[in-house]
Amino acid sequence: MEKTEVFEREVLPPVSQDILNLIYGKIASGRKLCIFGIGVLSEQFCNRYGFVPEFFLDEGTKADTFLDRPVYDVYDYVYFEKAEHFVVAIKYDELTKSAYPYYNRIILSRAGLVYRKDYVIIPISKKFPLNNQLDYMLGSSRRYENNIEGFERYGTGKFCVVALGGSTTDPYVNYRNSWPQYLWELLKSNGIDATVYNGGFAGYTSKDELFKLIRDVFVLKPDLAICYNGVNDLFFADNYEGHSRYKRPHLSNYQESFFRQFGDVLYGLQDKRTVAESYLDSLKLMKAICDIKNTKYYAFFQPCFPKCSEHTKEYHDGYKDVFADFTVLGSMLKVAVNNSYEEFYGIKSAISEYDFIFDFSDLFEEIEDLHYDYAHVNAKGNMTIAANIYKSLECVII
Repeated sequence: MEKTEVFEREVLPPVSQDILNLIYGKIASGRKLCIFGIGVLSEQFCNRYGFVPEFFLDEGTKADTFLDRPVYDVYDYVYFEKAEHFVVAIKYDELTKSAYPYYNRIILSRAGLVYRKDYVIIPISKKFPLNNQLDYMLGSSRRYENNIEGFERYGTGKFCVVALGGSTTDPYVNYRNSWPQYLWELLKSNGIDATVYNGGFAGYTSKDELFKLIRDVFVLKPDLAICYNGVNDLFFADNYEGHSRYKRPHLSNYQESFFRQFGDVLYGLQDKRTVAESYLDSLKLMKAICDIKNTKYYAFFQPCFPKCSEHTKEYHDGYKDVFADFTVLGSMLKVAVNNSYEEFYGIKSAISEYDFIFDFSDLFEEIEDLHYDYAHVNAKGNMTIAANIYKSLECVII
């Protein structure tokens, strides 16, 4: 079977045709190209695609020129005539170990730029599979180098574990430092011959996990299925204008525009349940289905409102600027402020009735500096998640 190529951070992955077409269109309209980021990736981008930028931008730079073009500090860009330029960001950030999408989007939005109107980001991470792919049921998914659709696999042991969740589980977002990978390493270090499949994907809610469980998980013949979730159910609720809980939040505008060529897009009947009721119903359905299939099932209600260290607070503040650029995300932020706390405590009070749901919402209360943005944790945080899941399920696993 052909394997999907994996790229290290020093090698620029192929840029999607969508992004290239956007750049070509901006240049054709008369806007001058500039590149945020100086280094080997920017050089590869220029050489591979034949781009000659007007200038480069960098953060806190001491360089005057790069590739014979002038270099300016990105924070000085606020004084430029931004309508004349289009920025391509290829800036690798050491804090998040990524150029996609958090830190660079915050910096550029603070300079007054609007995503896709004034700038675009070339996704770079430490190690990742190629482009996301359309999934007709779930909106988006991807194929990893092990050639398994929708799942990253760790190990090839007899005891089979499947992990589901959103971006806090997704191996792409977590740069191959996800908690399912650390869980597999824990199992291995404790003498358990295991395979762990990571089926997390950014934006998935408990409903998406339910659909994926029904369609894909049992093909893998798991002994144990684990969900680590809660945040997306709170943030992608349907109690703000223009959004349905049945709508896939990770279905891109381009995919939706494609579907609309054939008529109206239907998302199902309006769901009148509270977020807490909907979330718990999804978990109970997954538990019931797993019982029928003789698979053990456990869910972990994740931390939803992390404490802010100084650097995390900057991400929170920056995201207010970023969300303002997007209608749905701007509305989502208002929901988070106004409604999510009430729904959050509704879930916390209800899950105590169920022995297959663990309340991890306070997991990080005594630990500092685990978050690198408003929701996601670093390697230490993912190790903490894995260790506590292993401890909670040790009697089931052994």
